[in-house]
Amino acid sequence: MLKKRTHRDIVQMGAAIIEQTGVQSASQVPAEFLLGAAVKDVLLVSVTRVRNDHYPEGHFVTLMGVDGPPTSSRRYLVLNSGVKIKDKWRNTCSEDVPDEPGQYTGQLSWISSEDIQFKSWENGAYMTWRLE
Repeated sequence: MLKKRTHRDIVQMGAAIIEQTGVQSASQVPAEFLLGAAVKDVLLVSVTRVRNDHYPEGHFVTLMGVDGPPTSSRRYLVLNSGVKIKDKWRNTCSEDVPDEPGQYTGQLSWISSEDIQFKSWENGAYMTWRLE
């Protein structure tokens, strides 16, 4: 079951990310890590932009931590499971289809606050979701 949590601003949402993931610095996450060893849990959040990709209605990504101060220069450890691969046209997920990259791939990276736009909801609030 997904549990929704509302945050009045980005600073409050950042605190919730730290609380849930346990990651408040990039130094806590080695280049190769196992979920659970460095990141204790994850949060889902809706975004309207990641770098140059725009999602006007919103797009879910997985947050695994933050790095930097809450009001400027913050980076987010983001797993985007829907990154479009240029010049590919396969959009399916089936056991019958052989493993191949297809049109979409996942990407785990640190994304600066300037390169991500979180979807704001009623009264400018932000929402996160976690699996229970």
